[in-house]
Amino acid sequence: KTGNILCVVFLFLFCIVACFTPSVIRASFMTIAVLISPFFKRTSDSLNSLGGAVAFILVTNPYTITSVSFQLSAAATLGVLAANHFNTQALSFTQKLPPILVKASSFLSSSLLISCFAGVFTLPISAYHFGVVSLTAPLSNILCIQPAFYGLIAGVVSIALSFIQLPVFAPITAIAFK
Repeated sequence: KTGNILCVVFLFLFCIVACFTPSVIRASFMTIAVLISPFFKRTSDSLNSLGGAVAFILVTNPYTITSVSFQLSAAATLGVLAANHFNTQALSFTQKLPPILVKASSFLSSSLLISCFAGVFTLPISAYHFGVVSLTAPLSNILCIQPAFYGLIAGVVSIALSFIQLPVFAPITAIAFK
């Protein structure tokens, strides 16, 4: 419970640093709902958390509904939740396969479903606001997610190493940032 409280405090501080943008508030609200549910002896539900976050944001600032980033964030999150539901059903038949195939099929199906569902749910918003529909986005998302994650980790490690005043880390940090 102490860890949950610390996470809630961290999320609130992160909202301050991110200037309370609608997508950050939505993600933080949903995470806080999951973190505080044990305090009330309740289980958390992602769809209700999303609905609560959207309601909270719109009650505090009704004009947020016109924000394209808010619309895309809420729609993509709804798509991810729908994909997770279908992915759970789709993977029920793989339990008889060897563990390595279960892991591989889980990774592939979740990657494909999440990317496709998020794309389908955000497609009308993109078409309306930008007049463009990207049909290659689901495939490019799948190809870019892992390299982007490793790039993020490399950047965080490089920043951490740059604070250590050892001559060995200076060239490594210089190479990483170039």
